[in-house]
Amino acid sequence: MSISEIGSIGELLGAVATGVTLVYVASQIRGKTSWTKRHAWVNTIDRIVDWGAKLNANTELHEIYREGKAGFADFDDEKKHRYHLVLAEILVACEAVHEHSKTRSIKSESIDAIDKRILRELDGAGALTWCRELGRDFFAIDFVEDVEKLLAR
Repeated sequence: MSISEIGSIGELLGAVATGVTLVYVASQIRGKTSWTKRHAWVNTIDRIVDWGAKLNANTELHEIYREGKAGFADFDDEKKHRYHLVLAEILVACEAVHEHSKTRSIKSESIDAIDKRILRELDGAGALTWCRELGRDFFAIDFVEDVEKLLAR
């Protein structure tokens, strides 16, 4: 066997090894992407569960939330700020779900459930006022547009 033939065999083995390496790297990237999407989704669910637990654990905060949904014009600055933070925290978690929907990392049923949650959270004159006066500046434009479409239905 000549040096030229040995070189050709070496090139062939190198090409096969490169192909195997590329397949391996692609599978690792695919697995990592899948894990990242699942991890982000779990974090979003945790955030939604956490704010519900906060409201249940804190009677005063729950009252602010409940009263604020009806209207917060009579609130002092501290109470308005707390209502703003509660509603913002809830809707930030909902916004995260909408972001995940763009990558199709969640089921459409989950998006529908979150949309219903958004409508429940904004059910009340105070909540709608908050959404239209304060919330617009707090969220990404595409999420604000999604919420406006939901409210228009």
